[in-house]
Amino acid sequence: MNVTLVPRERSFRDPGGFVFRSGSRLLRAIEPSAFEILKQFLASTAARNFIAARQLVITNFPDPLEFFFDFPADYHLAEHECIPFPSFPAENARLYSSAADCLCWSPGSSASGWDSRP
Repeated sequence: MNVTLVPRERSFRDPGGFVFRSGSRLLRAIEPSAFEILKQFLASTAARNFIAARQLVITNFPDPLEFFFDFPADYHLAEHECIPFPSFPAENARLYSSAADCLCWSPGSSASGWDSRP
């Protein structure tokens, strides 16, 4: 099986883990603290509503024994539904930062328990 691990450098886009490919699958190795936050979010009413409305991709948790590669033993695996994503060379870090400001979700005080960050 062809596995390509992405370097484990931290970035503002994925500070709690790293992404890698295994064949045609795209997976994330997630630190334990970030995994707990992900599980809480996916269990929230807001996340379930977004998934039902196809506004949030489906996330599965494959068995780590399915993959034979070296990643930290305390990390968890998540496999997010792949979506087509056109990317353009003119995009830059400022645009990514602006998008992150709009799209990041955090525990909040709304009725669902999750709010978008201002």
